[in-house]
Amino acid sequence: MRTVVVTLPTLLADFVVDALDAVVSLDVVAVLPSRDDLSASLSRLAPWLVLAGGTDREHDELAASIRATSPSSHVLVLDPDARRATLYWTTAAGAPVLRAMEDFSAVELADAFRAACARL
Repeated sequence: MRTVVVTLPTLLADFVVDALDAVVSLDVVAVLPSRDDLSASLSRLAPWLVLAGGTDREHDELAASIRATSPSSHVLVLDPDARRATLYWTTAAGAPVLRAMEDFSAVELADAFRAACARL
Protein backbone atom coordinates (compact mmCIF):
# COMPACT_ATOMS: atom_id res chain seq x y z
CA MET A 1 0.00 0.00 0.00
CA ARG A 2 1.22 3.49 -0.87
CA THR A 3 2.85 5.03 2.18
CA VAL A 4 4.26 8.50 2.78
CA VAL A 5 6.56 9.28 5.70
CA VAL A 6 6.47 12.87 7.01
CA THR A 7 8.98 14.33 9.49
CA LEU A 8 9.61 10.97 11.14
CA PRO A 9 13.13 9.81 12.04
CA THR A 10 14.35 7.07 9.69
CA LEU A 11 14.92 4.50 12.43
CA LEU A 12 11.39 5.00 13.78
CA ALA A 13 9.87 4.87 10.29
CA ASP A 14 11.71 1.60 9.60
CA PHE A 15 10.44 0.15 12.91
CA VAL A 16 6.85 1.04 12.03
CA VAL A 17 7.05 -0.28 8.47
CA ASP A 18 8.54 -3.54 9.75
CA ALA A 19 5.87 -3.86 12.46
CA LEU A 20 3.01 -3.22 10.05
CA ASP A 21 4.46 -5.57 7.44
CA ALA A 22 2.81 -8.40 9.41
CA VAL A 23 -0.55 -6.84 8.54
CA VAL A 24 -0.15 -5.26 5.11
CA SER A 25 2.64 -4.79 2.60
CA LEU A 26 3.70 -1.14 2.59
CA ASP A 27 5.40 0.62 -0.28
CA VAL A 28 7.08 3.84 0.91
CA VAL A 29 6.66 6.13 -2.08
CA ALA A 30 8.01 9.30 -0.45
CA VAL A 31 9.84 10.56 2.60
CA LEU A 32 9.09 14.22 3.32
CA PRO A 33 11.64 15.83 5.66
CA SER A 34 9.35 18.80 6.38
CA ARG A 35 5.68 19.70 6.35
CA ASP A 36 6.21 22.44 3.79
CA ASP A 37 3.69 22.02 0.97
CA LEU A 38 2.30 18.92 2.70
CA SER A 39 -1.16 19.28 1.15
CA ALA A 40 0.21 19.50 -2.37
CA SER A 41 2.54 16.55 -1.80
CA LEU A 42 -0.24 14.35 -0.39
CA SER A 43 -2.60 15.27 -3.22
CA ARG A 44 0.06 14.29 -5.75
CA LEU A 45 1.16 11.10 -3.96
CA ALA A 46 -2.31 9.79 -2.96
CA PRO A 47 -1.12 7.66 -0.03
CA TRP A 48 -3.08 4.88 1.64
CA LEU A 49 -1.06 5.46 4.83
CA VAL A 50 0.73 8.51 6.17
CA LEU A 51 3.33 7.97 8.91
CA ALA A 52 3.98 11.31 10.56
CA GLY A 53 6.17 12.58 13.36
CA GLY A 54 4.69 15.06 15.80
CA THR A 55 4.67 15.94 19.46
CA ASP A 56 1.90 14.76 21.75
CA ARG A 57 0.13 18.12 21.46
CA GLU A 58 0.28 17.97 17.65
CA HIS A 59 -1.26 14.53 17.03
CA ASP A 60 -4.88 15.60 16.47
CA GLU A 61 -4.04 18.81 14.62
CA LEU A 62 -1.51 17.13 12.35
CA ALA A 63 -3.85 14.24 11.57
CA ALA A 64 -6.69 16.66 10.83
CA SER A 65 -4.57 18.59 8.35
CA ILE A 66 -3.47 15.37 6.64
CA ARG A 67 -7.02 13.99 6.54
CA ALA A 68 -8.34 17.28 5.12
CA THR A 69 -6.19 16.70 2.03
CA SER A 70 -6.27 12.92 1.99
CA PRO A 71 -9.53 11.89 3.74
CA SER A 72 -9.35 8.21 2.88
CA SER A 73 -5.80 7.78 4.16
CA HIS A 74 -4.95 6.03 7.39
CA VAL A 75 -2.76 8.32 9.49
CA LEU A 76 -0.33 7.19 12.18
CA VAL A 77 1.24 10.03 14.17
CA LEU A 78 4.13 9.16 16.46
CA ASP A 79 6.08 11.14 19.02
CA PRO A 80 9.75 11.46 18.05
CA ASP A 81 10.70 9.36 21.09
CA ALA A 82 8.12 6.68 20.13
CA ARG A 83 6.41 6.78 23.51
CA ARG A 84 3.01 7.68 22.06
CA ALA A 85 1.28 6.93 18.79
CA THR A 86 -2.20 7.71 17.52
CA LEU A 87 -3.80 5.89 14.60
CA TYR A 88 -6.60 7.66 12.71
CA TRP A 89 -8.87 6.12 10.08
CA THR A 90 -12.39 6.30 8.69
CA THR A 91 -14.83 3.40 8.64
CA ALA A 92 -16.67 2.35 5.48
CA ALA A 93 -19.68 4.23 6.86
CA GLY A 94 -17.59 7.42 7.03
CA ALA A 95 -17.16 7.56 10.80
CA PRO A 96 -13.79 8.87 12.01
CA VAL A 97 -11.97 6.63 14.50
CA LEU A 98 -8.77 7.00 16.47
CA ARG A 99 -6.72 4.72 18.67
CA ALA A 100 -4.11 6.18 21.02
CA MET A 101 -1.26 4.00 22.29
CA GLU A 102 1.44 4.68 24.86
CA ASP A 103 4.65 2.75 25.41
CA PHE A 104 3.59 0.33 22.68
CA SER A 105 5.41 -2.66 21.23
CA ALA A 106 5.67 -3.70 17.59
CA VAL A 107 3.03 -6.37 18.26
CA GLU A 108 0.62 -3.85 19.81
CA LEU A 109 1.12 -1.51 16.87
CA ALA A 110 0.43 -4.30 14.38
CA ASP A 111 -2.65 -5.41 16.36
CA ALA A 112 -4.05 -1.88 16.38
CA PHE A 113 -3.50 -1.56 12.65
CA ARG A 114 -5.03 -4.98 12.03
CA ALA A 115 -8.14 -3.92 13.98
CA ALA A 116 -8.37 -0.69 11.97
CA CYS A 117 -8.14 -2.58 8.69
CA ALA A 118 -10.77 -5.09 9.82
CA ARG A 119 -13.27 -2.32 10.52
CA LEU A 120 -13.20 -0.86 7.02
